[in-house]
Amino acid sequence: MHTNVWSILKTVVGSIAQTVWLECTGILLVRYILARKKIITPKCRTSFNEANNVFFTPAFIFTKIAFQLKASQIVELYVVIISFAVVTIVSAALAYLLGLLLRLSPSDRRFTMAVAMFMNSNSLPIALTMSLLDNSGPKNIFQWSEDDTKLQQSARSTAYLVLYSTLGLVLRWSYGVRLLSAPKPEDEQDKAQKQNKRKFWSSKKEIPSTPTADETHDKHPSEHADESPRVEDCPDLMMIQHGEGRIKPTLWKRVLTRLHNFLKALHRFMNPTLYASIAAFLVVIIPKVQGFIRSIKPLEGGLQFAADVSVPLTMVVLGAYFHNPKPESSQTPGESDESDEQIESEKKVVKGRWNKIIQGLGPPAERDTMLVGISARHFLTPLIVVPILYAVTAALSYPSDSSATYPDPINDPCFLLVMLLLVGSPPAITLVQMTNSNKFPIGSLSYQHQKEFSLRFQRLISKTLLIAYVFITPFTIIILVFVAIIILQKRSIN
Repeated sequence: MHTNVWSILKTVVGSIAQTVWLECTGILLVRYILARKKIITPKCRTSFNEANNVFFTPAFIFTKIAFQLKASQIVELYVVIISFAVVTIVSAALAYLLGLLLRLSPSDRRFTMAVAMFMNSNSLPIALTMSLLDNSGPKNIFQWSEDDTKLQQSARSTAYLVLYSTLGLVLRWSYGVRLLSAPKPEDEQDKAQKQNKRKFWSSKKEIPSTPTADETHDKHPSEHADESPRVEDCPDLMMIQHGEGRIKPTLWKRVLTRLHNFLKALHRFMNPTLYASIAAFLVVIIPKVQGFIRSIKPLEGGLQFAADVSVPLTMVVLGAYFHNPKPESSQTPGESDESDEQIESEKKVVKGRWNKIIQGLGPPAERDTMLVGISARHFLTPLIVVPILYAVTAALSYPSDSSATYPDPINDPCFLLVMLLLVGSPPAITLVQMTNSNKFPIGSLSYQHQKEFSLRFQRLISKTLLIAYVFITPFTIIILVFVAIIILQKRSIN
């Protein structure tokens, strides 16, 4: 089947230019200017994050799952679930091993795992897939059979992307938030308890050995003339000694205590987005409830409106992170000459634009962290997953059955295209929201510790997303699209 390579190249470049360079980069630039003008202050940024994590993102997740997913798709598209598991495990393992090789800290390794595991599975892959299918002509390489239309191709591709995106969203807001969370600090009570234990054991070692009863009796016979009664002579004490007077908790109380502890642990693990995911899946598996909610147009419209705010608000926050205002100087006029000389000396040290760019990426530890995350996401994962995907689809594919109403994903060219786009997709923008997730009570020591810990991750993710979207993604996506075309052409010849 003839394929117009030049037309496909123009389509891919046009989609990337619109989705990545114009929309993402343009919005980031506007938000950066707003931050420089102090219209978006750090306090506003925190408020935006809280509102997004508590309301807009849960609405986005709920509408994405409850209104676009069907219960039958979860069973029919089992290959998508298996592919999601393989890509996620491979990405996490590569990032972890590369982090060990470069001797990153445990927190930085967790960060690189999150960057590698969670890719953009919404806006960019959907835009690229729809553009490629719309501009591929009536007879194209992505057809499953001769009667396959563009509308059917778009519907199948959307189903693959929605299911994959749903699985990714659930994993992000359950395990992913844990990856980007700070280790819980020891509170003062825990420290005091440990200190008391150390004092107890150290003092116990210093206690001299006590004399035996016979030695004491021989040395002080008068002290034992009036001995206290023995335990055997007191029946009440004998009952306590043998456990007969112990108050046993009732079975009901034990059950309530364990249930209470379980619910507390579950609440600590959950977050608003995860609650929304569970509620959405309950709606999906009960078709009558799904139909009833879809029939309430004001409710559906309100949820969709709130969901549409989530991504733009995330972009607002992300663009503001690129502006890091310097603290105001508190020096006296007499110190200005010394500071000017120091600035001049620093300018002489850093020469050339390239050195300034490298310096702007942060200290070496942060540069290594970004390098590991981007390498695992854009280079290493495709190098491992694409051969696996090619081998599996080649081994399990079979001739198309024109009488079937829905193809097996293994045999569907659209599935191969979608998977290659997902494998090379840049990190998810929702990582910005995940770094701002703080489940601890406001004002507590753990809350403050998590807030300080998140600031570094927020700087890292903003720089990582800028590099990935602007400089890396256009080239990797173009390469992967042509890899998909080569594989499909080879399959059609065979």
